[in-house]
Amino acid sequence: MMEIVLGFVHFACGFIVLAEALNKLERVRPSLSLSLRPRYLLLTWLKAAAWFFVAIGAMAAFITPVALALAPAVAYYVPAPSIGDTAMVFGTAIHVIRTRVKEASIHHIRGHA
Repeated sequence: MMEIVLGFVHFACGFIVLAEALNKLERVRPSLSLSLRPRYLLLTWLKAAAWFFVAIGAMAAFITPVALALAPAVAYYVPAPSIGDTAMVFGTAIHVIRTRVKEASIHHIRGHA
């Protein structure tokens, strides 16, 4: 029973984090322009790399329970999500949701649609 709950939480949170990571990756758009300051270029590329790896981890969190449900033979190669894995993706999903709620309330207060 615990594996089913962990699998579902892992799947749902993986989806949320994957959507946010892909959104952030789309908005970062690192540049190779030499007219920009090197520090700015470095920070932009580091941010893009970080969101890229978050997206890979979230994709694994999203796909793992599906792979285990559809192909039980895969369980030999792909372990079920652990409590630590699920807690990590759950915490990240909570952070994403909190940030979105905060942004929505700021826009509401300022009168933006």
